Amino acid sequence: MPEPIQSPFRDTTERYQTHFGTQLQRDVGISFTGGVEQKYDQWEQQVVETATIPSPAEEAVVPPTLIAGLKNMTVIEGESVTLECQISGHPAPGIMWFREDYRIESSIDFQITYENGYARLVIREAFAEDSGRFTCTATSEAGTVSTSCFLLVQ
Repeated sequence: MPEPIQSPFRDTTERYQTHFGTQLQRDVGISFTGGVEQKYDQWEQQVVETATIPSPAEEAVVPPTLIAGLKNMTVIEGESVTLECQISGHPAPGIMWFREDYRIESSIDFQITYENGYARLVIREAFAEDSGRFTCTATSEAGTVSTSCFLLVQ
């Protein structure tokens, strides 16, 4: 019968104990922490200086302004239609499009863009039921502006 081999691992029944004492003597002003002595009255007062980092000059907030509004259009059914208006403002406003009072979301049929101050709604293929009042609304923290037009699809 083979002799038992002693395990290289510590016996799990043995408890691992540590001793770490902290003693604070308030009357003397000395702290003993793990055998390290620190005298509070010998610490030098540290002065922390802060400086503001220059940031880019803040540009003035300018409310959205309508430069060129939407124009009424008549198109033939099946044609592509682009409704366009020019709106300025800083920061750049958020653009929303509506048909009557229903918001239009960007999709394969309706492409919404706002680049270089031009807000565009491209209707890939216009149908008679697309006829109606279209509104473009530009909104920023400084204000809101809207423009509307009528689209007739024949």
